[in-house]
Amino acid sequence: MQFEGSITTDGTSVSVYLKHPEADKYGKRRARKSANMVAAEVKVQYMEKNLPACRAAENVVVIDPNKHDILYCQDNSGMTFRYTANQRAVETGSRRFATERQQMKKEAGMDLIESRIPSHKTMNLMDFMRYLLVRRADWDRQKDFYSHPAHTWWKWHAFINRQKSESNLISNLRNKYGENFTIVMGDWSDAG
Repeated sequence: MQFEGSITTDGTSVSVYLKHPEADKYGKRRARKSANMVAAEVKVQYMEKNLPACRAAENVVVIDPNKHDILYCQDNSGMTFRYTANQRAVETGSRRFATERQQMKKEAGMDLIESRIPSHKTMNLMDFMRYLLVRRADWDRQKDFYSHPAHTWWKWHAFINRQKSESNLISNLRNKYGENFTIVMGDWSDAG
């Protein structure tokens, strides 16, 4: 996505307008690719189609996203690198923000209000109507509480910290495996 050149604000949050790089000047995308074209593009990225390039690479790093970590990496020499959910939570501050948010809810009494709201996940019309009525009855207090600048600040910093964490991940991979390495991603339990 690319910055379109305009932003709006409601005094609490900011909306940044982005457009897809393939969009024309009116914001519409070009003609869609056929299912066969998309399948062919995806198939080209599979390792079987790129075996000569993988064999020629000086260092191949295999990544398994299902091995009890967000990412588990290992190269030709057996050197491992892990990126865990705990590491991500520490780097992004998500647990700290959640604790602060819960404390703020408790002080304002929002935790009691939100605990009374029935679930919106129902197929029963009467239960959903009850959810809407309860939600509407406390709407003004919720609106006042969630318009507090701290919520916008937490959301913004969580986004920024997530970007920094992902950037650090790439830097750490380069520091660990060098500048030239090829990444192969897949499920190890599937093919060993």
